[in-house]
Amino acid sequence: MDRDELVRRIGRIRTIVEGLENHEPFKMMVSDFQNTLISVDSSWHTVLDAKRLEELRVNKLAAVSILNCLDHYKHDTNILVRKLAEMDYPDKIPNSYGDKE
Repeated sequence: MDRDELVRRIGRIRTIVEGLENHEPFKMMVSDFQNTLISVDSSWHTVLDAKRLEELRVNKLAAVSILNCLDHYKHDTNILVRKLAEMDYPDKIPNSYGDKE
């Protein structure tokens, strides 16, 4: 990934994170998915039907994915910012990949 692409990607992710963090409908959706997760976690052990168990598993996976999406974006941003810093200051920031150039 070249420098311009890194800068674009960082900007895009920051726009997404800032937009979602401050967006009331997204907060409401997160609350709904937190409730879904609680519901699934408290009821899966009483379900005997394999098809229903699979539905609960999929619902939990979806809920966890949505609940963690901002953290994943933030993590990706940190990695990209580090790569950008390595490009801009190769003598001052050790390469995170262990390359010795």
